Amino acid sequence: MNFLRRWQAQHEFRHHFGQGHRMGRHGDGFAHLLMARLGARLALDEEQARRLGAWLAQLQQQRDAFRQLVQGPELAGFLVHEQFPREAAAQLVDARLAALGAAGPGLVNAFAEFFESLNGAQRQALRSTLGQAGSAHA
Repeated sequence: MNFLRRWQAQHEFRHHFGQGHRMGRHGDGFAHLLMARLGARLALDEEQARRLGAWLAQLQQQRDAFRQLVQGPELAGFLVHEQFPREAAAQLVDARLAALGAAGPGLVNAFAEFFESLNGAQRQALRSTLGQAGSAHA
């Protein structure tokens, strides 16, 4: 059964990203991939998958908010001036970062609910998976 879940996760990845979608252009690409991979590796039940999805949705919202900071019209509007309006730009950045910071406890709680719903074997598999991902980027 584990083989079938891994195959399904790989198939979903290939299908999703093989259709011209890329993580940078397709907002839910990373979340979709993570759901498929973790769901297969951890053998999540419906409730666990729902909790993981809730955390990923909040994470995606924060990612989108940060992207708006960089690509938003306000920042582009600053470029029309002869002198870059440092103070106004700093205020904009501070406001957006404060909003991102305010979302932090919700992100932590959503992940904690997901993590606490896992059994011991699933937690160990998650640790192993995150350890492998961390060592691959080191």
